[in-house]
Amino acid sequence: MSDIIEEVKSEIKPQKKEEKEIKGIADRILNKAKKESPEGVEVILVGSVAKGTFLVDVDIDIFIKFPMNADLKKDGLDVARKIMPNGEEVYASHPYLRGKIEDRFVDIVPCYNIDNIRDLKSAVDRTPFHTEYIKKEINGMEDEIRLAKKFMKGIGAYGAASSVGGFSGYLLEILVIEKKGFEGFIKWLSTCECPLIIHDIGGNKHRDVMIMKDPVDSKRNVAASVTKDILSLSILASKMFLKNESRNYFFPKHEDKEECGNMTMISLDKPEMDDESALSWLRSEARKIIRNLEEFKIISYDVKIEDKATIIIESEIIERTDKIKHIGPEPWKEGAMEFLVKYSNANILEGKMVVAKNPRFKTIENAVQNLIPEAEVKSIEEKPKKLPWL
Repeated sequence: MSDIIEEVKSEIKPQKKEEKEIKGIADRILNKAKKESPEGVEVILVGSVAKGTFLVDVDIDIFIKFPMNADLKKDGLDVARKIMPNGEEVYASHPYLRGKIEDRFVDIVPCYNIDNIRDLKSAVDRTPFHTEYIKKEINGMEDEIRLAKKFMKGIGAYGAASSVGGFSGYLLEILVIEKKGFEGFIKWLSTCECPLIIHDIGGNKHRDVMIMKDPVDSKRNVAASVTKDILSLSILASKMFLKNESRNYFFPKHEDKEECGNMTMISLDKPEMDDESALSWLRSEARKIIRNLEEFKIISYDVKIEDKATIIIESEIIERTDKIKHIGPEPWKEGAMEFLVKYSNANILEGKMVVAKNPRFKTIENAVQNLIPEAEVKSIEEKPKKLPWL
């Protein structure tokens, strides 16, 4: 690889002192967890620290493995709180604790202690199997995986949470191992198309845009979190990177677009939940709004959580004309007579019935507040950010 890649690799790999510090914190948490756990409960380190694929800003993941008859919500959180009393409850398939210990973010996650993946009882029960699989297969590619994680983080495609809709660390680890390194992974990604069906795992009832079999659970799609926009972004970034390598992919510069459409800001009250859950909720709200704003020709959108929950929308127009063109069916199609009864002023143009009518919503503000009456909507001069690696 180029000098740029070698430079980036040396910068993102934790130095020996940092690595020792991170592992020392993890060991101290493990020791405390073992002391606080009742008999029959096992405590293990999982995730990128256990695999040796972590970046400097890593979170530490501790799993508490309970017998199958335990109540993970009650028993699990009771033990987790003894380990991290000030931890915040976060909800996934079931609650876990997130907090800081010695200035490091730590997740303490209760799960069931299973010997076979077929005995899976909760979604997180797979994670210890994932850790062991990668440790077995990694074969000295820790730094290659770090490059892939930093690249995907830099372009905004890293993270399986619904607030991102991107590639999980585990998915990237599998792909880099399979493609024999970062370069092989990027070259492969640059040739991909959307949807990306790598394996057939028995139908696609969830309409996932990327499907890849989990090596430890053949019935699970390990790429289910990846959205169409993020997959498209990743393919484009990999093509551009191969054409012109740059540090900007790993260390992005967020510059404003030189030209953009009309900008609208939607402000909502911030929900009482952790920021990651709030971002997931906000992205869901944004997608719902976007689906109902087609007539304003949406170009892009972004979300952020601060004092308020904010959606920024870039659109071609923010106000519609007094009359808009409304196209009906061809005269020989079903519904033609009903269309003419409803719109007696209709004409025929290029074989279809057409009429001028009042728009349902004159402004983008009207349309948004019809969906979310409590939303504060206003036009702004702020420019959106362009893709950071361009």
